[in-house]
Amino acid sequence: MQGALLLETDPIATNQPILVGLADPNPKAGTITGGAFGGFCPCLFDGTASTDGTSSGKPDASIVRVLTTAGAGSSGTVSGTVDENAGGTITTQGAWPYSTYTIDADGVGTFTGTGQKTIHFLLGNAFYTLDESAQVKTGSFNAQNALSIANPNQVYIIGADEAQISRIKSAFHISGVITPSGAASGTLTGIVDVTSTAGSPAGAAASGSYTSISATTGRGTGTASLTGGSAVNIVIYAWRNRRFLILEVQTANPYLIGSRLQ
Repeated sequence: MQGALLLETDPIATNQPILVGLADPNPKAGTITGGAFGGFCPCLFDGTASTDGTSSGKPDASIVRVLTTAGAGSSGTVSGTVDENAGGTITTQGAWPYSTYTIDADGVGTFTGTGQKTIHFLLGNAFYTLDESAQVKTGSFNAQNALSIANPNQVYIIGADEAQISRIKSAFHISGVITPSGAASGTLTGIVDVTSTAGSPAGAAASGSYTSISATTGRGTGTASLTGGSAVNIVIYAWRNRRFLILEVQTANPYLIGSRLQ
């Protein structure tokens, strides 16, 4: 068995989203320790939710760069830097308010912080999260093994399966191709198809620019037009080899999209 697709057939209440998810085998079960988990980071945590927990709320999208200190056995400390757009409420390079983690040998764990809702996670081939807030934020972690954009001037696919906000009516759903021109600074050019309540342009021109992707954190900033409209402020993160993330940090309907080399 390679995995299973889980699909809810009806909403749990009026104006609630219908949930869907993938269930994958966990080959690391029974082998994970606090020390091993601490070695997994630095990593990037991309999270999405609705600002009020319903399908008609505004999108809430975030990227957290997470660091850990391995503890003895099954626990340790954690810190992070967060960029977030919660329906137009913008946080850039804020302190992530979580400070400790626990994890068992099967990769089931929690993040906790003073006054914060617990985040539950499962570490296997990938790293999936679900928090206890009314917004029901979900996300995934991946180890950050790149601090610049690989293969500049090559075509990247965007929005195919990375960091999409799929359960919010007003969210932008973007897919297409984009070409970054530089490893740390440059321009973005491409073509995208977009679906949202604001309209659904097909074959829209994508454009933008980015600067100063840090050789220490992989984070940069810029502006981009990826939805067929005006350019908006973005945060861009080099993430994995030949992959990067883009978070919109200006409007009340943010997008969070991923890009991977074609």
